[in-house]
Amino acid sequence: MQSSPWGSIQHIEAVAPGIVWVSTPGHGGIGINKAAAARQLTPEAICRGISWGEHLFFEEDCAWAIVAYELPAVRAQVFGHAEISEAEQEAYLLGILSQWNRTYLLGRGIEPTTREYFCEECRSTVNCIHQA
Repeated sequence: MQSSPWGSIQHIEAVAPGIVWVSTPGHGGIGINKAAAARQLTPEAICRGISWGEHLFFEEDCAWAIVAYELPAVRAQVFGHAEISEAEQEAYLLGILSQWNRTYLLGRGIEPTTREYFCEECRSTVNCIHQA
């Protein structure tokens, strides 16, 4: 793999079979082979990935949490040796997902944990007319 949705890959690190972290000069994220994604991710996660060649990519700012929430191998890589419980890890990921990927949670039947969120329709958290 030489390129990603964000440009030429400068660094790539294997996380698990078929799953990598990539970085480019300006951005990065998690790439997961489409065959592995079909086996391991929910349809709600798959539809939020960026299709690029043989991979789906989840950007490093907010979308990575979708993959970490669903896949223990990725979660272990993210939290590494941090001394926080699995419940704390899940709460952290739910907080990110609640704010930035609310429709993913709702699509999975999971109640978001925060009221304020980034509206995918407005592309904003400020003055959104869609928030209840």
